[in-house]
Amino acid sequence: MQFLRQAIAPQLKPLYVLPSLLLTSLLGCSSVPSALNSMNVGFGVDVSQIADIEPTRDQDKTIYVQGRVAALVPLVDWLAYQVEDASGTIWVLTNQRNIQLEDRVLIEGKLRYHSIPVAEQDFGEAYVEEHRQIERIPAK
Repeated sequence: MQFLRQAIAPQLKPLYVLPSLLLTSLLGCSSVPSALNSMNVGFGVDVSQIADIEPTRDQDKTIYVQGRVAALVPLVDWLAYQVEDASGTIWVLTNQRNIQLEDRVLIEGKLRYHSIPVAEQDFGEAYVEEHRQIERIPAK
């Protein structure tokens, strides 16, 4: 979370950004065809199914995620995009600007978690801090 604060705090308050991402992800959920997982990995990496990611156990772990770019949220110096696979969705924070809707990506990044406590309940969300794009297949 410290990374996120340092990245966008001068321009935006993270308290307003992450709840917006959470709301967008809740409203934008839909099923994804299983053919989405047909991206050629070939690197010997263990690609995580999004539904299998456990933020409390895996936080700060390097993970690999692949899927379709389902949403984009431009920030001042960053870009947040939502990756969708057959099992679910997760937000990715990156400084790359080459991502477009419907692109298919395979990325490596650190799993992070931002807690959003409301009335003694945690409505936080996991996200991935992208370290590198291993593969990107542009939308047609």
